[in-house]
This record gives sequence, structure tokens and C-alpha cells, in this order.
Amino acid sequence: MIISASFSKPTKLCEEKFSKKYLRAKAKLNSSQSSKEYSIEFFTEKQTFHAHFSSEELDIFIEENAGITFKNCLIKTESKEITILSNKKGKITRLEKTLLQNQTESSILSSNNKNSALKNIMNCEKSKLLKNGQKTKNYLIMEGTPVPFLVHLGVMTDSGKIISSRYDKFRQINRFLEFIDDIFPSLEKSLFTDKKQTRSLKICDFGCGKSYLTFAVHYYFTQIKKINVEITGLDLKKMSSNSATKQPEF
Repeated sequence: MIISASFSKPTKLCEEKFSKKYLRAKAKLNSSQSSKEYSIEFFTEKQTFHAHFSSEELDIFIEENAGITFKNCLIKTESKEITILSNKKGKITRLEKTLLQNQTESSILSSNNKNSALKNIMNCEKSKLLKNGQKTKNYLIMEGTPVPFLVHLGVMTDSGKIISSRYDKFRQINRFLEFIDDIFPSLEKSLFTDKKQTRSLKICDFGCGKSYLTFAVHYYFTQIKKINVEITGLDLKKMSSNSATKQPEF
């Protein structure tokens, strides 16, 4: 069973295949109970893109890219460390190293500890929600119902479950929306007359970055409050405002 797979030193074929200048990529076991066993991150100079693979999809990705689109690939399993290298002429070499039992146990223990820590965080959150008989926290965006922009950004699965490693981002988004919800009554007065929207709401987000919160604000007004809104995202970094809506194409 593969625990992790790291890819580095991209070739010219890498940018041609993915239409992006990836510097490296890393796949690891998904800590959440997702239908996809692995999460993979693709890194450019300034951006990170996320995708999810099944074990079969990861095997295919390794076969098609190790030593081909990336010169170096390091694969760690429960018992082996596999290195796949390619030279300037394109010759691919595969090296295998059997891990000693204590190394294997240490690797697995480290992985289990990380998963355990994430589970503990989730359990703490659930225990807080159960206080005073409250079964669910009144988040403006609730877990359990798929929200397209959260699914696309790798925060939520297709079934609406929050990915454990992205739970902090989920809470940050909801906390940010709570601030907006607090001032909404005064904003509503200026937008509505006799329960009809008479003014268009226009928002400019300066320093939107990957646009997590920009998309969240748009979702809040259009889907929760049913208000027509136009949002413009501005950022000093080139392509940053649109990058979050795109995932790698294979």
C-alpha cells in the first residue's frame, strides 16, 4: 500500500501535459473518509492546486508520469522506498529499498499519529456541538449538503463531508460570513424597499488571493440571502483571483 508519492524536477513534457508550470507534486493518504483514498497537491511557483485520486488512479498517474513528466519520483509504501529516476537521455531507472521493521513501524506510526490528531480535532468540534443538547452548530454553510465552490476548492467532498485537513478553512469561511451576517440587517435596509431589492449590491474584494472568501461572500448573498450581487476580486499577484476555480486536467 502506498503511503506517499513525491514528484520533482519537471520535464518539458510536464507543462505540455498539464498546461501549467508545476515544480513538484505530492500525493498522500487522505485522512478523511472520502471516496478517494489519496489527496494530491500540485505546486507552481506561487500557487497550489488540489485533486483527489483513488488507489487505481494514483497507480496510473505514477505509471504515466514518474520519470516522464517528472524526472524524480519517491514512493513510500509500508515496507519499501521506491525511487524512479530519469536521466538527460530519458532513460528511466527504478531503485527499491526495503525498509527495516523499525523504520516501517515509525513511518506507519507517524502517519497514524497525524490521522489521530485530525480525528481528535474533529471529535473536539463534535463535543462542542453536543453541549447543552445542541446537535449541530449553526454554521451559515452547513456540513452535509454539497456546496459547489467548496467541493471545487477541495474543502468538501462531493457528498458534502468536510475534508478533515481542510476543517480549519471551513471554520474560517463560516466565521467570516458571521461578521457579514451581523451587519446584514443595516445593509438590507439600504437595498430593499417594501421587501423588493431596489439597489444593486456591488462588492470589490482587494487582495482576494485564491478567492476562498470571495466565493463564500458570493454564495452567502446569492444562495442564502437571495440577493443580486456583483463581486470583483483584485490581487497584486497575476492570475491569483481566478486560480482557485481551476484544477489540474489529466
